[in-house]
Amino acid sequence: MRKIEYDFLTWTSFPSSLKLVNDEERWFWVTISPWLKVNPGSKISVAINVKAERNAPTPARPAPGKASYIWIHDNVERKDRLHIWLPIGPFEWSSFKGSFTVPSGIDYVEAGLGVSLATLWIDDFKVYQDDKLIYDNYFTALRPGKVVPVIWTPPERIIGAVQRLKQGEKALIFKPPRLLQTTKV
Repeated sequence: MRKIEYDFLTWTSFPSSLKLVNDEERWFWVTISPWLKVNPGSKISVAINVKAERNAPTPARPAPGKASYIWIHDNVERKDRLHIWLPIGPFEWSSFKGSFTVPSGIDYVEAGLGVSLATLWIDDFKVYQDDKLIYDNYFTALRPGKVVPVIWTPPERIIGAVQRLKQGEKALIFKPPRLLQTTKV
């Protein structure tokens, strides 16, 4: 079973967090930001709060001692520019941070999670460019317009999407690596 839902009982920022459950041996990937415009040479930093009831490696993707992780990849090569590996086993709310420098030729990045055999809660996700906040997501249904989330598995097949939109907009969701676009109707 794979499930993503808002959790109104477990959170670090009122009123909810995002709960992710994967009981299958195959990993799945979840985007937790839209494509963000960045400048080559700038420093991108991320911070996120995560809690785990379970976080275990899966035999479908052998990585000794590794399980779920936070990632950021680019729009040109779709190459992961940052991995923040989460600890194995259960753990209480913890803050995870990481950073990288944007290579030349890259103008957009997108963030997400690779989810192994896990039950995770995520909250308070922030992206900074040169120490200036460029995106935040507190994973609440009460903040229209935030992307939460697009789920995909290899070979980049979208298996579901949840998008809270401002009134008068519609979402056009394309298979990766195209951008998630929002247009006025």
